[in-house]
Amino acid sequence: MSNSDFQIRPDKKSQGYFFQDRNRISKAFYHFFSQGNLSEADTLDMSESADAATTTVVLVLVVISTVGNSLVCAVIKRNRDMRIPVNYLILNLAVADLTTAILFTPEVILSHISSHPEGITGKILCSLLTDATLAWIGGGSSVITLIAITVERYYAVIYPLGNKGNLTTSKLKVIIFGSWIFSLIFHFPRFLYSEFDKEIDRIFCAKVWPDWITKAYYWTWLFLIVISGTVMIGSYSRVVYTLWFKRNEDNELSHRQQGVLKVRKRVTLMVVTVSVIFVISWGTDRILHILEMRSHKLNPFAASVGHTMIMFNSAVNPFAYALINQRFREKIKEMICCCSTSASLRVHAQGVELANNPTPGPSDPAGSSVTG
Repeated sequence: MSNSDFQIRPDKKSQGYFFQDRNRISKAFYHFFSQGNLSEADTLDMSESADAATTTVVLVLVVISTVGNSLVCAVIKRNRDMRIPVNYLILNLAVADLTTAILFTPEVILSHISSHPEGITGKILCSLLTDATLAWIGGGSSVITLIAITVERYYAVIYPLGNKGNLTTSKLKVIIFGSWIFSLIFHFPRFLYSEFDKEIDRIFCAKVWPDWITKAYYWTWLFLIVISGTVMIGSYSRVVYTLWFKRNEDNELSHRQQGVLKVRKRVTLMVVTVSVIFVISWGTDRILHILEMRSHKLNPFAASVGHTMIMFNSAVNPFAYALINQRFREKIKEMICCCSTSASLRVHAQGVELANNPTPGPSDPAGSSVTG
């Protein structure tokens, strides 16, 4: 096998570049395992088994993410006492995770479908759905939202009596809408250069874009992860020191102050955990794409591992909210119990109604119907 099988080859029509993920992975599997004297048939069987396993894991994570983040959104929406500024940012983060999880699903399902529409229909589907472009917009919004949460926690802990870092309704609107607009603009090239050509790949969409856009896009993504991670590490280091290690000058705190401190610790621990998971998950995917772009000789599992990490991030966040934050945990339990109780009451009421008003039999005149 020649090295050209692993290269990003130029497209004659646009003088751009496209990625042949599925074809390259299949060839990479054969190249990777051929040194172990495995036949091509055995290699393809292993490729199909690995693909089926990865697809199963991703779809399970999609279901977990959808249910978990929907619960988070419902808890904040239905409970007035949960509608505090930082929770509105958590709500936006949950919506971003939902967007990422749900809109990645078509690409996963498409890998098991033999054909993809061609022509204008195929290009529109690639731009809007089957290339998961909208899913990446959720990821971009998550970056801005996590930075906003970091800044909010920093000012809330370091300057508790100041007003500079307070999140007003107008600030929240700017942050939330701004995060989505920024992400939409950032990912706009994916809408323009994503298309389907069965000569390139019979299953997946291709990015037919100039080499400089490819490099700029992936390097900028990595830069965003690094910058956001640096801001989080710097800010949360001081926040953690202040909450857990700094001695109080008055030595003793009032009962109310102890309660406030406990809440701040709980919220801070929650958002720090979510931020760390995000940087690790998305950073892994971005680094793998950069390495693939530069060397084109990665292990064939690399792309699947990167996307699985992204889905893991979306699925695990609700557990972080529930396990670390007691209020979230209690509200979720209340809502689940309330829904279960309501369902039981409805079933009981229907049973009582049927007992009091039995269905007329065939011989009962009341059971006859008049048509006309």
